[in-house]
Amino acid sequence: MDPQLKSYLTSAGLAAGTAIATWASTRGYITPDQQGALATGLVTLGGAVVAFAVAEYKRRQVTPTAMIQSVNKTDNGVKVVAATAPAPTVNEPIAAGK
Repeated sequence: MDPQLKSYLTSAGLAAGTAIATWASTRGYITPDQQGALATGLVTLGGAVVAFAVAEYKRRQVTPTAMIQSVNKTDNGVKVVAATAPAPTVNEPIAAGK
């Protein structure tokens, strides 16, 4: 994961976890001495959810269908065709005008 994005997500998670723990403490749902533990637990849970979401996104990006769509969308002069098609094999991008 990009370090800047990771830093942003952990900072946002820490702020959200602390806000929720503070809210729960002021409403009497938890005692003030439990506030830090709850904030830590919420940040850990949020991090796990984000990690799972990133892993699922990466899993979906490497399916054969997604890879074909990625090659076809890229402006590299190449499109995916069936192996049985009478087309030359291409091992690198084809510059425009070639």
